[in-house]
Amino acid sequence: HEAGLTGMNRVNSVQLRDTYTSASVVNELSLHFLDSKFTNYLLSPGPTFQYPGIQLRRQNFPLELNDRHLRALNKTSYTINGGFGHHVFKTGVEVTRTRTNVYRPSNGYGFFLFRRDTSSLPYEGRIAVGLTDPTSTREAEAAIHGWYLGAYLQDEWQPFRTLTVSAGLRYDAEINQDGKAFRPDGKTAATLLPAAFGLAGVNLHTY
Repeated sequence: HEAGLTGMNRVNSVQLRDTYTSASVVNELSLHFLDSKFTNYLLSPGPTFQYPGIQLRRQNFPLELNDRHLRALNKTSYTINGGFGHHVFKTGVEVTRTRTNVYRPSNGYGFFLFRRDTSSLPYEGRIAVGLTDPTSTREAEAAIHGWYLGAYLQDEWQPFRTLTVSAGLRYDAEINQDGKAFRPDGKTAATLLPAAFGLAGVNLHTY
């Protein structure tokens, strides 16, 4: 029971699409919005006790993960028939805005190791506290946000019915998606272990 979790998952997705066609052109424009939330909490919150034969509770919960993605994509194809064969030119542009918020106060309730199953006192303990606000877990919040950009150009040339030649270029970029996380106040999202356990200055990642 003490290792049990309760959680909630929610996913909302909305997509709008418009398609234009003519004798030689096909264009498709789409907008996609995705919003998801994932949470996990301990049924019985409290410190984690790890003995050689058993562990009570888990140290990496609660966990909250919120994702939002807004994507715009435009694809166009243009067909040409002539004396040099059949050409289909394809091009596309994609822009995606992403934002992820994570809340994970690892070792917030404390993590204690015991040498034997019958031990009454731990030989090692870990408790994560806020660097600037030791009275709360708000510094366990992190935000990762940025942009995805992509574009491509392709030509499918069919000089004969039995031969197709394809060539193209593609460019993709990720902006501000380097894996660094920041607290709501703009500082790096990390907690410090107190000197009482001999591990001062060791960062615990909050994502």
